[in-house]
Amino acid sequence: METAKNPANRNRSKTRLQVALKLGGAAALIALVAGCQTLSRFGISDSGKEAVGGRASTQDAFVRKNPLAAFNDAIAQNPRDAVSYNRRGVFYLRNNKTRQALTDFNEAIELAPEFYQAYRNRGDANQALGRYKSAFADFEKAISINPDYADAYHSRAIAYGKKNQFTKARESYDRAIELDSSNPKIYNNLAILLSRQGNLEEALSYARKAIALDPSYALAYNSAGVAHARSGQYKEAVAQFGRAIEISPKWSLAYVNRAKAYERLGNFRSAETDYRRAVALKPGSVVASKGAARAARKAQSQASDFVQAPATSEDQSDDGAVVQ
Repeated sequence: METAKNPANRNRSKTRLQVALKLGGAAALIALVAGCQTLSRFGISDSGKEAVGGRASTQDAFVRKNPLAAFNDAIAQNPRDAVSYNRRGVFYLRNNKTRQALTDFNEAIELAPEFYQAYRNRGDANQALGRYKSAFADFEKAISINPDYADAYHSRAIAYGKKNQFTKARESYDRAIELDSSNPKIYNNLAILLSRQGNLEEALSYARKAIALDPSYALAYNSAGVAHARSGQYKEAVAQFGRAIEISPKWSLAYVNRAKAYERLGNFRSAETDYRRAVALKPGSVVASKGAARAARKAQSQASDFVQAPATSEDQSDDGAVVQ
């Protein structure tokens, strides 16, 4: 809870006030009343994601059921509604309509130049388009407006990782965790980075932290499985990938990873089964298709290694007494 005695909290309150004033109209009024919950009334958190929890209103239910229609309607009613442009941009980004998302984030920022969430979201869109220079500029702008904005550090860390700037990525991850130690996604993405670097024990540690925070987080089990597999611990890897599949039974990648672990264990029949499940879920997967064929050949070869000894007269005798 923010108090007037904490300078950092006063600064955050000032930033939120500035954002609220930029939003204008009813948005500003609600943002001011909300205080430390600025923008949450509109259904978004600081990360630009849909807010959850609390009593759902009829309007909230409509947004969940028809999000694009709801955002379009809000913008039609108020073309200067920066929050709705941001929300629609998040919707587009999540549905791989990145350029449309970028257009909406640009509009949100033009209407509300201190809208730090929109800068972070635009940075994610630029990153998805491979525009890293613009992405880094957006993340830096978001952080300059709100130095305690964990999601901006998190997004910047991911971008640094993709550019193989591991030291800077780690620094950003550490800062994100310092600001938001309850976010399992940050721990999981750091685990992925560490695994890429070959720091497998530490990677496994962070994957486990993500799982502890959210035991239903399939991606974290997958990350733990990868760390085990790269450490040569294939039985443990199979178990972790299996848990990911239990949670997300339509996730083809988890089947492919478990199939690879099965192959390392010499269990080619199980590997073939998992590869074929992955193909069924993602028919265009070349890795899964080739894996299924390879596992089938190895399973057949493995079976042919067992050779039956030829029958002999001794085997066929009945050891009975000869009747004269």
